[in-house]
Amino acid sequence: MLLGLTLVAGIVQLYFWDATLRFKLSILYAIQFFLIGFLMADIYLVDSKEKSLKWQWDLVAIGAWLTLFALEDRQGWVAFPFLVLTVCIATFRGLWMSRVLANRFVVTLGGCVIASIFFTMS
Repeated sequence: MLLGLTLVAGIVQLYFWDATLRFKLSILYAIQFFLIGFLMADIYLVDSKEKSLKWQWDLVAIGAWLTLFALEDRQGWVAFPFLVLTVCIATFRGLWMSRVLANRFVVTLGGCVIASIFFTMS
């Protein structure tokens, strides 16, 4: 149900692409990202009990990452939530991607980048 709502929200988003700035800054304009986040949290909590890591998921994660960076802006609003979901699931289940992204250096670097973006915006 959440996948269907996310798809519908992304398609409706294309209809309101040239909306006013006030609407673009509202949560309704980006609801598909929240919906996929709810689904991602649910999948993570349900799948955390089974931890069989496979290298095939690493290939899926790498392919999804490459596709994420190849998208154009309008395509991204529809496909981006699904690709992020794919990246996260594949990373959770992948043998090497889960190790790389759980590395302390990578986690610290990611936290520093997010903090610098936050402080730059404020």
